[in-house]
Amino acid sequence: MTLTRIRIELPSYSYSLELLTPDEYTILKLKSLIFTAVQGGPRADGQRIIWQGRILADTVVIRDLTKSADDTLVFHLAVHPTAWTGPPPGKPPVDFSQPSPSTSTSPPPPADAAPASPPIPAPSPFAPARMQGPPRPQAPSPQDMLNSYFQSNQSISNAPPSALAGIHHIHNNALLALEQRPLVQIPASVIPSMRDSAKEVLARHGYAWPAIFDEPFPAAQDESNGVKYERVNIQGRDYLKIVTPEATPTPLQVHALKVLTYTFPLLSIPASPQMPYPYPASLGGAADYTAPFPPLNPNNPADINARLQQLGLPPLRAAQPAAEVRVVNVRALIAPILLLLLRTLFLVYFISPFQTPLFGLLVGAWLLYETWKAMRNAIGPPGPRNRAARDAAGGNNNANAPNAPAANGQPAQNGNANANDNANGNHPAQPQPEPERRQLATGSGIPAHGQWDTVLETAARFNTLEEHAALEGHEFPPTDRFYTPAWKLVSFFMLLMATMHPAFWDRRRAILKRREGHVKCRGDIAVGGFNTGKLVVRDFITLHLVPPNPAYSPLAEHLHAHAIRLVTDSFLDSTEPGREELSFSS
Repeated sequence: MTLTRIRIELPSYSYSLELLTPDEYTILKLKSLIFTAVQGGPRADGQRIIWQGRILADTVVIRDLTKSADDTLVFHLAVHPTAWTGPPPGKPPVDFSQPSPSTSTSPPPPADAAPASPPIPAPSPFAPARMQGPPRPQAPSPQDMLNSYFQSNQSISNAPPSALAGIHHIHNNALLALEQRPLVQIPASVIPSMRDSAKEVLARHGYAWPAIFDEPFPAAQDESNGVKYERVNIQGRDYLKIVTPEATPTPLQVHALKVLTYTFPLLSIPASPQMPYPYPASLGGAADYTAPFPPLNPNNPADINARLQQLGLPPLRAAQPAAEVRVVNVRALIAPILLLLLRTLFLVYFISPFQTPLFGLLVGAWLLYETWKAMRNAIGPPGPRNRAARDAAGGNNNANAPNAPAANGQPAQNGNANANDNANGNHPAQPQPEPERRQLATGSGIPAHGQWDTVLETAARFNTLEEHAALEGHEFPPTDRFYTPAWKLVSFFMLLMATMHPAFWDRRRAILKRREGHVKCRGDIAVGGFNTGKLVVRDFITLHLVPPNPAYSPLAEHLHAHAIRLVTDSFLDSTEPGREELSFSS
C-alpha cells in the first residue's frame, strides 16, 4: 500500500489542506475523508471533486491518477451550499454543546486573556495535515452576554432604544424556544418603554399591536418529547431544520410558532435609522438569528430588479405591452399575388431581365414593393381602425351632449334621441350636397391616405359616372364618343395598363362590384313587377321606386337611410326565387 499526497483546494472559501491517503482509495472514500477533515463537514453527496478540468466519478481510483509515488495530486473541491453540516471555512464555529446556566451573572472573560489551547493529537499517516489556526475561545452564554451588555457604560438608560427593539427581543426568544434553549431575560424596567415605542411604530404604519405579544412564554416542561430542530448553514446563513417532523410540539414551541407568524412580517417595517440599536446583535449566542439594524428597508432601491440583483436573484422580466396580432385575410392576399405574378410574367416575356440587368433590378424592386403593398392591404393599416374608434367615441360624446343650435340656425335634434335611434338600429342620414353624395355612391369606399390615393380614386372612376347616372335614371347630354371604335380602343389599352397597379385595380374592382349590385337589384325588382310606388323589401334590400332616383329621395333618406346605404355597398347576391316579398306603404 502506497500513500499518496493529495492537496484539496476550496477556492470559494480560500481554504486548502493536504491529506495522505492510500492509492487504492476511490473518490467516494476520499469524499468521506474530506467530510471528517474539512471544517463544516460537507456531505459526500454535495461534493464535487475536479481534477484537470473534469469532475471525477465516485468509482475512480486514486492509483489511476498518479504517475509516480512522489507526485502530489491537486483536487479542486466544489461544495453545494446545502451540503454544509456546520459553518464553512472562514466562519468560526460556535460551540453550543455546553451552554452556561441562565442564572449565571458573571461577565465574559476579557478579550486579551487567551484561554488555554486544547491538546492537539499527534497526526497519523491517515490524518489530514490541516493548517492549524489560532485557538478560538468558547462562546459565552446568551445570558452572560446580556448581563455584560447592561453592565457596560452604554446602558439603555443613556441611549434612546430602537423603535422595534421589543419586537426583535420577542422574535429572538421565539427562535430560542423552538430550539429548546433558555430564553433571554431583560430588565423589567425597560420593557414598557420598548413596548410603547414598538406600538407607536406599528400604529404609524397601520398595524395593530398583536395581543400575543403581551402573553408570557409558557414555562419550559419536559422538552425531550418536543420537535427537534437543528441549525443548517445555507449560502452562509443559518436556518432551522426539523429533525423529528412526526413529533408533537410542546406548548412552548406552539406559542413560539404563533409569535413568529406575527414577528416575521413586522420586522420588515422600517424603523428610524437615527436611533441606535441597543439590543446586541450577538445576543442569543447565534448572531444569525438576530435581525441586523438598521433594517434594509429604508435603503431598498426603488427598482425591484435592483433589489433582486443585490440578493443574487435573477431579475424580473418587465411586462411587455400586448402584441397586436392582426388577422391576415388569405383569400384577399392570394388574388393580388396571382395577378402580380401574371403581370411580372407578362413583362419578362417581352423584355428579358438577363439581357438587360438594369431592367431586371427595376422589375425585382417593383415586385418586392407590390408584394409588400398586397400584404399591407390584406393585413390592413391601423389608421382606419384607430380613426373608427375615435369616431365611435366622438359619437358617444355627441349623443350625451345637450341640445345645441345647428350651424344653419335650425335647432339641432336631441342628442339622447339620436343615441336611442342608433341603439335601435335607426341611423338617420345626414343631409349632404348632391356632388358629395354622387361621389360616395360611385366611389370605391377605400379610404384615401394621401394625394396619390386621391389621384388613383379619380382614375378608377373612369367611365363609371355616366354609367351610374344611366342606372339611376338621370339625363345627361347625348354623346357618341362611348360608341366609337377609337374610344373603345383607347379605353381598353388605358385600363389594361392601369390595372397593373394593385392600388388602382383594388379601387376599380370595388367600384365595379358596387355597380354590379345596382344592376342585380334593379333586375330583381323588375322581375318581381313591383312598380306601384310602394316600398319593396326583398332579402333585406330596401328601395323606393318613386321618384326614379331612390338613392337621393329625401323621404327614403329620412326613413330608410340605413337600408339604402346597404344598396350602395358591395353587392352580396343572396336572392332565391320564390321568396316572398313584403310591401309597405310609403
